[in-house]
Amino acid sequence: MPTTGIMKEFRFEKLDPAKYVLHVGERVWASHIHEELEPRDVTCPFALITMSIFQEALKDKVKVADSEYYKDGTKTRIELLSQSSSRC
Repeated sequence: MPTTGIMKEFRFEKLDPAKYVLHVGERVWASHIHEELEPRDVTCPFALITMSIFQEALKDKVKVADSEYYKDGTKTRIELLSQSSSRC
């Protein structure tokens, strides 16, 4: 499948029905931007877009979480609020 070249990895890891981890890797600008800005306590822009899609598609609120930044990508936890709170 042809790609834009902006990133090479965009995948989900399902932890349970209400919790996922979004992995975004090998982003074209990440090594430069992440090193220069040293982001902390912020959410990856791609994760924010993904969270809004989750909310719209699943009709459920999503907990906004900070991303872990690496040299060439990020890892962000996505948690659906009503599904996780209904289990407590």
